[in-house]
Amino acid sequence: MFACLCYLMQLTQKLLRCGSRTTFDTTLQTIRNDYPTFFTYLQSNWLPHTALFAGFERRGVFHMDNHTNNRLERYHYTIKSVVRSSQVSVGTLVDRLQQIVKVRCVGLLHSDFNRRLKSAASHPVVKQYEPVMSEFACSIITTAVIQADTMTGSFVDNPDGSISFGPAVLTSANSCSCSKYSSYRLPCKHIFYLRKHQGLPAYDQSLCHARWSMSTEHATTNVDEQHNINVSFSDVAPRQETKGQRFKAVMTVFSSMASVLADLPPHRFDKCMRWVSSLEAQVRNGTWEYHNMYHNRSSGSGSVMAVVFRQIVLYCLT
Repeated sequence: MFACLCYLMQLTQKLLRCGSRTTFDTTLQTIRNDYPTFFTYLQSNWLPHTALFAGFERRGVFHMDNHTNNRLERYHYTIKSVVRSSQVSVGTLVDRLQQIVKVRCVGLLHSDFNRRLKSAASHPVVKQYEPVMSEFACSIITTAVIQADTMTGSFVDNPDGSISFGPAVLTSANSCSCSKYSSYRLPCKHIFYLRKHQGLPAYDQSLCHARWSMSTEHATTNVDEQHNINVSFSDVAPRQETKGQRFKAVMTVFSSMASVLADLPPHRFDKCMRWVSSLEAQVRNGTWEYHNMYHNRSSGSGSVMAVVFRQIVLYCLT
């Protein structure tokens, strides 16, 4: 039973990473013959969406070996486990996120130091990439360099300086049309082979996408211009349909107020607490609505937050 499951998993992985439609169809036919029940499941839930998971359909997509959302969910879990609550002040949130960054940075440094102690001697070309590229990137580069050193077969020199490895792969000194380069944006075996053939240095940090860089300077300068995105922000009204949503909307405001008031010195904090007590009384007896109407008429402002902070300032300064 276990062997059957392992074989089925291998077939499923082949569907995800297949490089051609022919391989995909052959693998699918094997699943249909050997695992008809699982094939029915695929036919209902997966096969209508081959563009989202099949390797030959995703050829050329810069996926960095991410084929599921597991890594993203892992980081979401880390953030939620550290922040612990959605009802925190902005200051507390930033402080806890900075703690995550510090822990991650220290962990990366320890992991890199441990890898260098245990790893065998690297290829001379890879040694040049190791100080500036991540461990995962260097492992891919190592495989590409070794494959380039042992490559055999025919190729065609093009007038523009590029090389054609058959009809499907066109390689220049800085890019390649193969799936390995398009998936990782790291130098592939074809690029290393061409640079060796043309007498160019094998090490060139610009061949690597900024995602893999351990250098801040490289990460800020080696970014594809077509990926620049303009982001705009606008206020989003909190949802108020249910009691729970209204509670969260109010707590968002009062959590930030509590963060501001907690920074006051003791003599001013006492005055503010008297105002907070009066505000609580207004909420309980319903007179808050009258006070809000009065301030709207006198100031022309409909912002509850403006009224609240204006009263905080008045109580603190008196």
